[in-house]
Amino acid sequence: KGLDTTVSITENGQLNENFTAVKDHEFTIKTEIKQEAYVGESSDRYDETFHGAAGKMTMHLENADFLRFARAVSLRAQNREVNVQFNISTAFAIPGGSRKRVTFPDVYFGEIPVSTPGKNDYVTFTLNWSCGQFRVG
Repeated sequence: KGLDTTVSITENGQLNENFTAVKDHEFTIKTEIKQEAYVGESSDRYDETFHGAAGKMTMHLENADFLRFARAVSLRAQNREVNVQFNISTAFAIPGGSRKRVTFPDVYFGEIPVSTPGKNDYVTFTLNWSCGQFRVG
């Protein structure tokens, strides 16, 4: 089961915000298979290359902090705010009782669509992200 997914913002090395209203989250460990055939060998050789991780999550708007988050993303993308780092962390409850946490440090975002489906519905936004590494702990 997935538990405890957060998006955190660190500015100048200090934790500034944590977003926890995550509705759903999926991620992909990006690898590429390399295949090479040699005329002197009877079978192909294989290798793989690691290309980081990428994901997508849907979140509900809880307060005005999202507007500061969106502004920080846009300023970093314009190279006007370079001391901001975004991290994503998600925990999993493993059958048998153990828990593991996966952390994606220094995440970068693509387009951030915001949806207002109706006056009785929550405002949602989608984060499409990529990063160069991940940690399991």
